[in-house]
Amino acid sequence: MKIIKIVANAPFPKAMEYLPSLDMQGDMSAYIGCRVEIKIRHRQTIGFIIGIADESEIGFEKLKPAECLIDQSPIISKHLLQLLLWIGNYYHCRLYQAFSLALPNFILQGKHFKAQEQVVYKPTDEGLLIDQERLGKRALKQKEVLELLHQY
Repeated sequence: MKIIKIVANAPFPKAMEYLPSLDMQGDMSAYIGCRVEIKIRHRQTIGFIIGIADESEIGFEKLKPAECLIDQSPIISKHLLQLLLWIGNYYHCRLYQAFSLALPNFILQGKHFKAQEQVVYKPTDEGLLIDQERLGKRALKQKEVLELLHQY
C-alpha cells in the first residue's frame, strides 16, 4: 500500500504521512503537486502532496486517510516543488512556510480555479537534426534558441 507525504499548515517540521483518499486511483505519483483536504486532530485543512512512499515511519495502523483530493492534476510543477523543498531545507523553516510564501492565498485556502494552458515549445524532428555549426556566424540567436530547446 502506498503512503502520501503531505505538507500542511501544522506545527510539524517534516511532511506528514497519510493514506490515499478513496478518490485517488491508479499511479499515485501522478498526484504529486496536487492539493488534498486532510484532518489534523479535529481541524480540516489543505495540504500539498509532495511525495509517495511504500513504507511509513510511524506504521500503517496509525495512519489516517486523506479526506478528499481537490485537484485532479498537479498545480505545482516538479521544478517549483523541488525549489520549495530546497527553500525549506536551506532556510530551516517548516515546509509549509515556503509554500505559503510562494503560492497565492486562494490556492492555500483550497479554492478552485481554472488553470491556464501552458504553451510548450520543442524542436521538431527536423530541428533536432540541424547541425548548429553550419548555421553560420550571423545566426547567433537561432543557435541560442536551438540550444535552449535541446535542454528541455
